[in-house]
Amino acid sequence: MPCAIPEFKREVIKVKIELKQHDKTIAKDTAVSERTIRTYKKNLRDYGTLYPPKADLQGRPRVITPEMQEVRVIIYQRLLQKLMISRSLTCCVHVLLCTLTSKCIICGMPLVFRLMSNVLNAC
Repeated sequence: MPCAIPEFKREVIKVKIELKQHDKTIAKDTAVSERTIRTYKKNLRDYGTLYPPKADLQGRPRVITPEMQEVRVIIYQRLLQKLMISRSLTCCVHVLLCTLTSKCIICGMPLVFRLMSNVLNAC
């Protein structure tokens, strides 16, 4: 995949497009392809910028919001610190692995039940 066109070169291309210079001339002067110039022209005409706006997210909406994820990470870090102080390292690694997935990798139990058993009992 080719490198991204630098910002200063995009500005030069934008100015030359607005000055209504020919595609071949712009491509030759800026060392980019004519296809890129045509794409930039189309985007300027349609959207007012060299790049189209980002598409809306598709698919199923996220269940866990970024704020929820931040809280989750903080809770897991605190839990791991407590376990490292009070239990063996294997127990800590097991709990950490369980928190990164929806099911326990080792025993296959659902996350909630496995974490409760880890907190109540030793691994």
